[in-house]
Amino acid sequence: MQQCLNDAPRATALEACKGRWSNLCQAQPQGGTTVGITRCIAEEISAWEHLLAEVYAKLEAAARSYDQYMPEGVSVQRSLAASKSAWLVFRDAQCDYEYSEYADGTMRGVVERHSTSRLDPGGRDGTPRHRALRWTRGQL
Repeated sequence: MQQCLNDAPRATALEACKGRWSNLCQAQPQGGTTVGITRCIAEEISAWEHLLAEVYAKLEAAARSYDQYMPEGVSVQRSLAASKSAWLVFRDAQCDYEYSEYADGTMRGVVERHSTSRLDPGGRDGTPRHRALRWTRGQL
């Protein structure tokens, strides 16, 4: 994942790399089965989550630094933590909703994983997380 981000043009790196790992994985034997697709998407989600954890550590450090210049009662770090928490609640609720539409079907795992990958860092709909990754790459 990191290699893809490093190799892609800065302005389009996230868009270029989203889904690449999962697609390569699904092209392997058994990767195109329901179980394989679910596993492949889960592996990509894990890679993005790892990268996101690194990004948030940098953002939190920057937020702590900014807080020393903020007026009393204003905290960039607290706002960042609240934003992250609210985003996770939204993402999980949205994915639960999408999963529920397929609750009795074999595609439910694929749908749930796809929802998570679509709403997470590399996903186009993951705006707060997407912006966080772009910020650390100097794209904002």
